[in-house]
Amino acid sequence: MGALLFRANDGVIGEELYRSTPPFTEATLVEGVNTASGIGGYPQNLANIGGTPLFTAGDGTFGEEVWKSASPFTDATRVTDLNPSGSIS
Repeated sequence: MGALLFRANDGVIGEELYRSTPPFTEATLVEGVNTASGIGGYPQNLANIGGTPLFTAGDGTFGEEVWKSASPFTDATRVTDLNPSGSIS
């Protein structure tokens, strides 16, 4: 059984992506997308494509974009700037 990825709010940095591995007794932040805002990156639309988790999140600079994480799911990188205007729609 692999890692479980999910969105959670720790009450400080806001909604971010976390991971837990067996035996699922604790959770670890996957590098926060927008930790400075207090509301977080609000990751959503999580999908597993060929073993790579992809999700949308807002980093406070580029608006809502597609992000990915690679095993062991300790960091996240923006895939590309799909909306250079930075506006969230």
